Parts: sequence; C-alpha cells; structure tokens
Amino acid sequence: MLEAIRYTKEREAFGRPLINFQHTKFELAELKAEVLSIKTTVDYCIEQYINGHNDPATASIAKPSPPTKAWRSSTGVCSSSGATAT
Repeated sequence: MLEAIRYTKEREAFGRPLINFQHTKFELAELKAEVLSIKTTVDYCIEQYINGHNDPATASIAKPSPPTKAWRSSTGVCSSSGATAT
C-alpha cells in the first residue's frame, strides 16, 4: 500500500503526478479497502485460534486469502498506473 502511494506520487503523466488523477485515487481507495479486509479476516482468524475456536472452516478462510488478494490488489494499482509489479 505504502509503495503504491509512493510510486503514484513520484510517477508523472501529462505533467502531473499520478496521485492527482481521479482514477488513481479510486484505485488506491479500493486497494486500501482490500488491505483492511485482509487484515480484518486474518485478525478474526487469529482471535478464533487464540480462543480455542479454531476449526477447518475458519482456517480455510485465512489461508488463501491474504497473499492472493494482496498480489491482485497491488498489481491492479501498478498496472493501471503504467508500472509493473514484481
């Protein structure tokens, strides 16, 4: 998230930083919502585990979600601003 913001502040298009474009702001807001969703899901699963309420269904919620969503979100912001995510 922070890297995406830094990048859009530094990169320019049409003589303006990308952060000043409305579409970029929408993309970053969507990324923030996605990051908060991942964090909330993982926090919930950790809390359930600590409290002894760990079950396969809850564990399966957290397992694939964070890396996949984070990669998809970061590549979406980078690709819409002309960068490449590695």
